[in-house]
Amino acid sequence: MIVDVDAQTTLVAIELDDWTHSSKARQKADDKKDKALASAGIAMVRFHAERMPSADMLRYELMQVIESY
Repeated sequence: MIVDVDAQTTLVAIELDDWTHSSKARQKADDKKDKALASAGIAMVRFHAERMPSADMLRYELMQVIESY
């Protein structure tokens, strides 16, 4: 989770997905988690652990989500 400077407002949730996220059961659990966060007004950003972007790309992608959500 990334929180605002007030330490009380969640801006975005981050999850690193590995190979286990390709199973049907895990995808169903991920969908449920994504819907719960969305209903609370929290964006979920997923990154594949095997294809981790650079720190600069992570920062850019997260700021895009935070600014548009």
